[in-house]
Order: sequence, then C-alpha cells, then structure tokens
Amino acid sequence: MGVNLIYRYVLNTTPCSGKESLVVLVHSAPNHYAQRDSIRSTWGQGSQRLKKFWIKLVFLLAAVEDEAQNWKIQLEHLRYRDIVQVVISNDLGNFIDAYRNLTYKHVMGLKWAWENCPRAPWLLKMDDDIFVHLFNLYKMVKEDNREKLICYVQKQMPVTRDEGSKWRVTIPEYPLMFYEDYCSGWAYLMTPNIARRLYVESRYRPYFWVDDVHVTGTLAKMAGVPRVAINSKFTTVAESAIMWSNDDGNKEWKYIFGPTWGDPDLAAKAHSKAVDCQRRQCRCCFDIFTIHVEETRETLNSPRKGRAQVVTVN
Repeated sequence: MGVNLIYRYVLNTTPCSGKESLVVLVHSAPNHYAQRDSIRSTWGQGSQRLKKFWIKLVFLLAAVEDEAQNWKIQLEHLRYRDIVQVVISNDLGNFIDAYRNLTYKHVMGLKWAWENCPRAPWLLKMDDDIFVHLFNLYKMVKEDNREKLICYVQKQMPVTRDEGSKWRVTIPEYPLMFYEDYCSGWAYLMTPNIARRLYVESRYRPYFWVDDVHVTGTLAKMAGVPRVAINSKFTTVAESAIMWSNDDGNKEWKYIFGPTWGDPDLAAKAHSKAVDCQRRQCRCCFDIFTIHVEETRETLNSPRKGRAQVVTVN
C-alpha cells in the first residue's frame, strides 16, 4: 500500500506562465544558500544567446525545525520568489528536511511540477551541487525523447548491507540483492506527464527512503516509464570542470552535468567558461586527461566534504 501524504505549502512560487522552455526542480538543503545563489546568478537565469529559451527555477525544501533558519529562508524567498517549501505529513506526523526523508521531497516536487507547469516542454530534476552546461543542455533538449526519463542510468547496483554505511538498507526495507535500474539523482530530464505518472504511482507503492531508486527505479518500472541513458554526458569528477574552466584553449567541455561538491566558485567559473566558449565557438572537445572512476552509488550520490579547489593548469 502506498503512502497518503498531506502537503501544506509554507512558501510557494507562481505557476508557469506558459512561455517556459525548461522548469528546473532543484533539491536543496535548507542551509545551502550559497549553492542556490550560484545557480540563480549563472546558468539558472538563462542566456541572451539562447533566444526564447526560458528557464523557471524552483528550489524544493521541506520543513525546518530551526526558527532562525526558517526566517532566513523566508527572507531569501521574499527576494527571489523561487522557493517551494512544504510541510509534509501523514498519520505519524510531519517530516523535516532530512536525508532519509528525501523521497517525500522528491514526490512533492513531481506533484508541484505537473500541477503548476503542465505545459512546460521539459522538467529537470537536479541536486544543488551539480554544474549544468546550459548550452550543451540546450542542444540535447532539442532532440525528441519526450515520454522517457533521460538520465545517467545505474544498472545492477548492489544493495548495501554494511552496518557502518550511510547507504545501509535492511532486508525488510529492500529484500532484493540488486536495485532495479534507476537514474542517478544528480540530474534527470522528464516531461510534466512523466512527473504525473510517477506521482500517481507513488500513491500505490510502499515508501522506500532511497529516493532515486524508489522514484526513477521502482515507480518508473511500475508506471511503464522507460529510461534513456545519457551516461556519456555526465562526468563524476569535479576536476574535469576545474581543469576545463582554467584552460586557455579554444576547446568545449564535452559534458552537460558534473559535480561541484558544493563549491559555488567552481560553478561560477565553469559557467563563465561556457559563455566564453559560446562566444568564441569553441571546438569539441576538451579532454586533457582521463580518469577512470568506478561508477558506484558512492561515486554518483554520496555528498563529499569540503570544497573543490580551483587550480590553474599551465
């Protein structure tokens, strides 16, 4: 049986006007003020070079217990009007913004999107520590893969049973040895209709706290939503964006999405490089080094501590 949730909007933004080309649903932690500002001031505001490609930013937050933090979030929303904060509850009580409650926030974002932006061509769900190369994204969404999840597809990922891991899942929670194929929660594209189908399916399925597995794996399978793998458009190492943004050459980045590990300076520098490359018509593709990284859940979804260091490449 699914989970019947009650949503009460504490903060809300305006519905789509109908002119938006892309609605970006950003999962953000309450105290990630710098990450939100970085997105707003860089690729999230669109570009004059992309005529009539309008972006609507929506930052998704759940309830916060700290009153001082709540006040700060309210002031932020008064300035930007782009935060959706919801008190999510069921018969057991309210759910605060916490790691094991991410599935509630994920489903809430789907519900908000299809109710408020049903005619938007595209939705992008993403985390707030991911850099998006706006111009490469624009090229990709011109292709028609509408009724599918477009993402980094994780295949045959083993369920973690280790006692000391933050990803530990008990057998009663998920009895299988391997997860259903699913999309990395870093970033994925869909349509409002896909969001609607996933949300409706969530009402009939048991809750599972690993949100990307539950929503883009289990719910997608049950709803008959296929996935399109664009794994080659992701890099899993921040060093790629660091070295590209510091390179003086006339080479374009070959990715759309990459991690910043929460460093707003890296996001700003990479976006500035992307804008410059658009102006200079950079050639493809920057690939000064190759790093082989095992693509695991730890790589694609675990939050790293610290900031990415912006270095100069001679």
